[in-house]
Amino acid sequence: MAKQKTNVVNEDEAKEVTIRGPYFMSQAQLFAKLGLGRSTYEKLTNPSSEYYDPDFPKPVNIFTGKKLRYSSIDVDRYIMAHSNLTDAA
Repeated sequence: MAKQKTNVVNEDEAKEVTIRGPYFMSQAQLFAKLGLGRSTYEKLTNPSSEYYDPDFPKPVNIFTGKKLRYSSIDVDRYIMAHSNLTDAA
């Protein structure tokens, strides 16, 4: 998927912003985006753990390899659902 670039004007200052559509991220990218380590990931995804979260994004097996990826849409939904921020509007 190609990246789109657009210019945004912010208080008399133009800067370039990269707009990226949905994509599949690696486990390392997932950890970085959520601020998780491997042990926390294992606790959240293990059904026998007391910290198990059934809403945690499920991996997707893409292509024919054994590499698992995570949908950026599912990860963003998870972040929004578990965010402590409320809409100010």
